[in-house]
Amino acid sequence: MKVLLTRPKAQSLELKQKLEARFGSAVLVDISPVFEIEFLAATPPNQHLDGVVFTSANGVEGLRQLKFGHGLTAYCVGDKTQAHANSAGFEAISAGGDVAALESLLREKADGQTLLYSRGLHVAHDLKSLLKPSQITLIELVTYQQADRALSGKAQGLLEDDAPVCIPIFSPRTARRIGAELSDDAKARHHAVCLSPTIAEAAKKEGFLHIDVARRPEVESLMDQIADLVRCGDA
Repeated sequence: MKVLLTRPKAQSLELKQKLEARFGSAVLVDISPVFEIEFLAATPPNQHLDGVVFTSANGVEGLRQLKFGHGLTAYCVGDKTQAHANSAGFEAISAGGDVAALESLLREKADGQTLLYSRGLHVAHDLKSLLKPSQITLIELVTYQQADRALSGKAQGLLEDDAPVCIPIFSPRTARRIGAELSDDAKARHHAVCLSPTIAEAAKKEGFLHIDVARRPEVESLMDQIADLVRCGDA
């Protein structure tokens, strides 16, 4: 089965290793990022903070590069982000899931607190709006941006070929970026394997006809969906 990974290079290489370790020669993996992460020289607020909020490992790295917040409590969307935050010197707590779970965690644990949210220029969910009404003061700091990259010539050739390809998709923006570069025939032929229902909805709007959704918003669950395709020989 052919798989095209479009996350930033480092994240795609990590996923490629996991796919090849699990499926061996049953998968042929190509990498063509549709965006790359660029960290920004943001200025953190000069005020008291009770903690920080992370919805991605990139948010952790962005704040780490600013050398800010070491030792603060970090409220993290999931276990992988928590692990990155702990490694960066934060006292991290995981919501164990998605942004909805993080919202619940913050309402339970951080009521009345002032928190710094290290985020990207583009986000799938408006966390600040989700927390209204509450007594939480959420200060947003854009610490990185996702710079667009075109699909490589090799990837474009792969996707325009008649053979179906499995495309793991990790954000609505990625679904839109890939959808903009593919023909309608290609989107009808390939499999979009999405991390969440929100991402699947974005892929559907772009014209993908074959869409699978991870049962949980985790890489391992997404790989389970890919395993189903491998067993069925659908891609």
